[in-house]
Amino acid sequence: MSFDSDWRFGTAHSLRTVANLRELGARRVRHHELGAPWGHDSFLLDAPGLQELVGDFISQPAAQLTT
Repeated sequence: MSFDSDWRFGTAHSLRTVANLRELGARRVRHHELGAPWGHDSFLLDAPGLQELVGDFISQPAAQLTT
């Protein structure tokens, strides 16, 4: 996950991480970019869509995350 206003670890950094994980064989890697005006601190605030993405991820059974 990345935020469109994050100058510290922007979307390009996250996409490189996703590509590297896939090259190493990770199959269930996803990336979402969220719009938020607070830069790197966006994850600390109520960024639109953040709670839903995290909630969807943590509600998945562990077996689904590894297949």
